[in-house]
Amino acid sequence: MKAKIYQLQSLFSKIDNPYISFIFFGTDEGEINKGFQKLKEFLGCQNDDLNTIRLTSDQIKKNPFIATDEANTVSLMGGRRIILIEEEAVFSDTALVHFLDHRKTDALLLIKAGNLSKTSALRKEAESNPFVLAFACYPPTEIELKTNIQTQLTQANKTISTTVLDALVQKLTSHAGIIEQEINKLLIYLGDKKNITLEAIKAIITDSKETSLDDFCVMLANGKTDKIHSALQAFEQENIQLSSLLWSVTNYFTILAKLVENKRFSDIQEKILTKNLKPNQFKLKAPLLAQAQKWTSPQILSVLEKLQALEQNTRQTNMPAECIMAHTFIQLSEFAKKLSGMR
Repeated sequence: MKAKIYQLQSLFSKIDNPYISFIFFGTDEGEINKGFQKLKEFLGCQNDDLNTIRLTSDQIKKNPFIATDEANTVSLMGGRRIILIEEEAVFSDTALVHFLDHRKTDALLLIKAGNLSKTSALRKEAESNPFVLAFACYPPTEIELKTNIQTQLTQANKTISTTVLDALVQKLTSHAGIIEQEINKLLIYLGDKKNITLEAIKAIITDSKETSLDDFCVMLANGKTDKIHSALQAFEQENIQLSSLLWSVTNYFTILAKLVENKRFSDIQEKILTKNLKPNQFKLKAPLLAQAQKWTSPQILSVLEKLQALEQNTRQTNMPAECIMAHTFIQLSEFAKKLSGMR
């Protein structure tokens, strides 16, 4: 059954009946971590809790139905068992159905599944099964972001004009955890003041543009090698997953490739941007069009091939994925820096 993170509170009262499993997936790692942590706290999952069972990728590969086995193992401590799967892309729809059909206790299953496509069998099963709550976590559109912020401010008995709300949204990243942190800072700063002003936004909200995924893509394509390291460090501090970063960069260069192919047709380029950019990404329009005049199709193809190889290498090597990815991004930025007109 499909659900939203903001519905967690109202759905908590229904956890005993009928929901048995909870799955979080998507590209918004901040929202996934937020929802997953909130649910764990509600269920009382502590790091030293003997009733909390954490399954690894290796365990699931050796025994696809190990979640069911663990669910049916009687706890020596008594109480409900909570089974956690926090490693991406290792659990199948068959394993989920097996758990639901063969579970003989009141154990619950929590899954963090990474980014699942609409054709994913696991996603389809989770979203259609009445005993599963499926939380799709993707960066909000500009309209969704404004609505979410407006709701939070209204609940705090604060008012904000359309102009000031627009300014606030422009300064925020789409990372859920960072948005919540910045709004809380703003509310503390305001105190008893009811109306949110532009001055308050400028004074307290951290401008996220230097560390956003979108701006990282712009820096990379512009050959800003000196800023790559600091941006990667910022992502690590914000708990932004490498998979989200790689997806953003790949998507950016894919859009750039389409623009380069149609660099002589401004009307077609406009349609490409409208179709591929979300409302809160239109700040990318200018840099993309500028870069489309400097890059060539073979050059972009080379970058996309390196990104594909990067994804494979992070799965097949024992080296830390962070090191492999940082090295590749530095190489790509150096390559971009050498392009004619981009020094």
